[in-house]
Amino acid sequence: MSRILELRKTLEAKEQPANWGTKSASVTATLMSWNSFFGTIILTEDAPAGVGDQLLITIAEAISDMKYVRGRLSAIVSAMNKSSWKIKVNCQDTFLTDPEEKEGKDEAGNTIKYRVFKDSRTTDSAGTVKVSTASSMCQDSTKVSAWTFYNDVTAMQEMTLCPSALSRWGETTLTSTANSQSALKAKKLNALKRKAGAEIILHELTHSKAIHGQDKKTRDETFPVTDEDGNEKEVQAYGFDNVRGLAFFDPAAAITNADSYGLFALDEAMYYDACVWDEGVCTGVDKSGTFTGAHFDY
Repeated sequence: MSRILELRKTLEAKEQPANWGTKSASVTATLMSWNSFFGTIILTEDAPAGVGDQLLITIAEAISDMKYVRGRLSAIVSAMNKSSWKIKVNCQDTFLTDPEEKEGKDEAGNTIKYRVFKDSRTTDSAGTVKVSTASSMCQDSTKVSAWTFYNDVTAMQEMTLCPSALSRWGETTLTSTANSQSALKAKKLNALKRKAGAEIILHELTHSKAIHGQDKKTRDETFPVTDEDGNEKEVQAYGFDNVRGLAFFDPAAAITNADSYGLFALDEAMYYDACVWDEGVCTGVDKSGTFTGAHFDY
């Protein structure tokens, strides 16, 4: 999280690229990554207005968003450092049975649809679990890697890591791929994401009501795309291309999208910092001079 703080303080201090000194490479990398994951920042008066329906954000908005994003990540670290905080981790969800389709209202009064499952782990008549119809579970598809829910009966957050994902991960960890240009060159973020479980687990922890509260837990956001036949549809912001698409069309939603956090943490801003991942792939190209000579209009 130090990279986010470094970039934020640089912008708050209104430092010009010419004065970044030894931190130039790290600030440049984090700034380029931020533009891809959370929205392109307007840095100069003559900056392009955006392509098509692209929404840009001001430096002030970016600083505020950086505080918010770092706050969510800090909340996870803080929670996991507390001996009193607990999360139940399941390796399958077959204990949830007898689904019933229901309809109700959310906190804003909007009509929502959800499923109610019997929790077969308890004989208590109150042992039921509500799951949004938009949520995918392990028992729904082998393509699902994990999901999380807040158990109202036990007042505990539960995360389920799906058998298909556990089988794919095996004993592979992020450290199985060295954080070096030679090891990462030509690697794609999406492939690294699927190779080990860390990104998925962080993704799920950003969903946690127990950590963030109802108002600040993330969602799996969507944004509209037009297919080759001219039909518009909503796609979920999973994976690099769709995360970047969400940041392009709706930066405000990007800071509440779970996979934006997971991928941002996986890339140079947090872990694999030997590369710049603004294009979702480690190209090996030196981008440290991207902003050299630029004058930011603070």
